[in-house]
Amino acid sequence: MLYTGGTTGRSKGVRLSHRNIVINGMQVAMDVRPRADDTYLHVAPMFHAADLFAMTFTLAGAAHAFLPTFSASGVLAAIERYKITTTMLTPTMIIMALQEPEFGKFDLSSLRQFLYGSSPMAAEWIKKALEGFKGVEVIQGYGLTETSPLLTILPMEDHVQALESGNLEVLRGCGRPLLAVDMKIRDADGNEVPPNSPGEITVAAPNVSTGYLHRPEETSAAFRDGWFYTGDLARMDEHGFVYLLDRKKDMVITGGENVYTSEVEAALYKHEEIHECAVVGVPDETYGEALLAAIVPAPGAKLDEKGLIAHCRSLIGGFKIPRRYIFLDELPKSAMNKILKSDLRATYGGESAK
Repeated sequence: MLYTGGTTGRSKGVRLSHRNIVINGMQVAMDVRPRADDTYLHVAPMFHAADLFAMTFTLAGAAHAFLPTFSASGVLAAIERYKITTTMLTPTMIIMALQEPEFGKFDLSSLRQFLYGSSPMAAEWIKKALEGFKGVEVIQGYGLTETSPLLTILPMEDHVQALESGNLEVLRGCGRPLLAVDMKIRDADGNEVPPNSPGEITVAAPNVSTGYLHRPEETSAAFRDGWFYTGDLARMDEHGFVYLLDRKKDMVITGGENVYTSEVEAALYKHEEIHECAVVGVPDETYGEALLAAIVPAPGAKLDEKGLIAHCRSLIGGFKIPRRYIFLDELPKSAMNKILKSDLRATYGGESAK
């Protein structure tokens, strides 16, 4: 039994079987290629589904090391001390590690690969991660607690090809579905949409949970006719690459236009003086919802609304540009360092977290 992260509302208990977890470990192993001489570093809390990624290495007979609490220097020191070969990190963890002042002083030569996931990472930061962790195989994974946890993998080969070709669009995706994962993108009526059209990710696979604990209504809504409706909006291209757009609860409808907050955040992250950001919808009398950007400036940066609006204007459509900005020392986060947008909406938009 694991609980969802609660980033969009109240956590739900997810029933996962041993079969779900072991099968996902085998599915992932096809792409990740674990080795018996690996040492896997557990950075994610053991109560979080992200730590289930370790099953791939357990099946291969690898060793395990555990980090009690996360810190950038703690991860880097653990890699050096225990000769860690592989781990899983969230984008926030990677960014913090790359910004660690002593980063270059740690011996990271044992590290051969790491998987990143749990939330999207801007392509600009992916490039920095590949440059910072030179020679390390970088893999992206997308999944949910309900899927034990992974559904897609973007392998190192695709990262390299994207950089060599200059086609960074692939880095904005999360790869292709794993073996035995049947994935369809559906519209609001449950119909499969054409390639490159937005819709909700639905999956049928042996690693999918049977439902939530004591939540029959929510189980019925999410698990229907043999398919799990993830609540994630995405598009899938003609080659099977999946591109996440937003959580259904995070998508903003402003003035009748759908805005995917991840696209707005990607534009903001192109500003060199933004350390972190999150975009949410808040009530607005004129447009129904308005875009609010919560910004954590880089050390010493001086940012203002006018400058940020001008920055966004050349990157995204006018209706996608946030008109409200708040500047914070840090963003509210879960134990996995995922940004809690529900907290931002509750604090600055008058919405109670459900």
